Amino acid sequence: MKYFTQDLYDEMQVRGCMGSYFESEEDLQKEISWYALEGRDFYKESRDRFEWMRPHMLRFLPPHLLKYVYDESIMDCNIYSPVMKAEIQTWKNEWDMKWKTVCDQYWAHYDSISGQLPKEVQRLDKEIKLHDATILEVLVYEQKVEILLDLVGYPEHNYKFIFSGVRVFNNYPGMIGDVVQYVEIDMTEEGIFRLEILMNSRNIFHITAKELAILTILTEN
Repeated sequence: MKYFTQDLYDEMQVRGCMGSYFESEEDLQKEISWYALEGRDFYKESRDRFEWMRPHMLRFLPPHLLKYVYDESIMDCNIYSPVMKAEIQTWKNEWDMKWKTVCDQYWAHYDSISGQLPKEVQRLDKEIKLHDATILEVLVYEQKVEILLDLVGYPEHNYKFIFSGVRVFNNYPGMIGDVVQYVEIDMTEEGIFRLEILMNSRNIFHITAKELAILTILTEN
């Protein structure tokens, strides 16, 4: 992946986990009460989220925000001070600009090669959104690979992708059941297309092929 890398995805999780905070003690107590009614421990879940995210925060947050990680005041069970909220919001705004820059760079590159792509490949991530799709089946033949996908928003059918003239395919263990995160499409020097996908497992789905056919398969009700 040249643009939507694993590091960028991990950094995005840090950005996402700081997307909201409590404005008052009253708001915090309402949240605690709601968790209790659901039979859940608000503080335990907050701690679990923080411990999962802490390594990423220490890696990606700028130095002036690390003090909030070390003293754990950045945990989402706390009420942030006005200074802390302002500092975090500034970093979030800067990160949003970073994300926009990466997206703009990728789509500028995509637009420069889109005319060379097979027609069905041009449908990917434009007409057919792959984000959060689940891989249901993988069939590998000589120079042909068939992938059955469950796409979000299409409960009445699945999509079968049939890649032909396959040169490279990394059929990694655990592919079935894995979920698509971010997609990159490119052309090789030989003039055939390359599809790379950052998966939820952190594996990279990678296939290089000459052609792609897309079929819709009705699901059983």
